Amino acid sequence: MVQNGIDDALDQLGMIKSGGDLSSVEVDQIEKLELELRFLRTFIKYKNDLLPDSLVKITRTAQRIVKKLNFSRIPDECRTNINAERLVSQLQEFVEGNTSSMCNFELDDSDPMYGLPRQESK
Repeated sequence: MVQNGIDDALDQLGMIKSGGDLSSVEVDQIEKLELELRFLRTFIKYKNDLLPDSLVKITRTAQRIVKKLNFSRIPDECRTNINAERLVSQLQEFVEGNTSSMCNFELDDSDPMYGLPRQESK
């Protein structure tokens, strides 16, 4: 489950940060990653109550996190300790699942402002 992977990653990032062997740039990168992971965790928890436009933003955030983990913008010891490969695979599954549901959402038949069916005026 993605939420468990995110929670594990956040715990590990907190321990790594408190270790004190990181430069200020590395700490900044870890803090940005923590912020994005918390954002993603919150919205994944409530994804069934969100509008389709929100899922687009969440999916983009998940993709951005995957890129950060894949392209080593965080220190190597962080990647190892947070089990980056597992988290990346969970995030990719989440993205793929939401991408297919977003493709089924038709804007032509809905009110673009709220994602609800248009009401015909009488």
